[in-house]
Amino acid sequence: MIASADMSQGTERVALVVRGGWEGHSPVAATDMFIPFLKEHGFRVRVADSPEAYADADAMAGTDLVVQCYTMGTIEPHQLAGLTSAVRAGTGLAGWHGGIADSYRASSDYLQLIGGSSRATRPSTSRSGTGTARPTTSSRTG
Repeated sequence: MIASADMSQGTERVALVVRGGWEGHSPVAATDMFIPFLKEHGFRVRVADSPEAYADADAMAGTDLVVQCYTMGTIEPHQLAGLTSAVRAGTGLAGWHGGIADSYRASSDYLQLIGGSSRATRPSTSRSGTGTARPTTSSRTG
């Protein structure tokens, strides 16, 4: 459960969901699964399809949490400055897999902000009961 002193006083919290980039990570579908959870826990949710949302200083000052699912994109210096300023001021930053670790791979300052990067996703294999290797992403029948 997410709780804070602000909620007990009735103060609304704001979450900004920034999603987009490579469609292989299904950014809209993935974040749509989390939006109801955020709302159920007292967040008013804003959704943006571009890191340009980070450049709005007034909006970022009123943002309590950024949920990012943006893969293989680019971020401009003024956009990154807005995100970095918000995080330094106490805004939470959350994400998963390539939606945060492979968002803006060309920006060393962004990688410093999140503390790392996604190097690559290796094709995985698993062994079936017959000893035949197959990709773990294959569908199983039976």
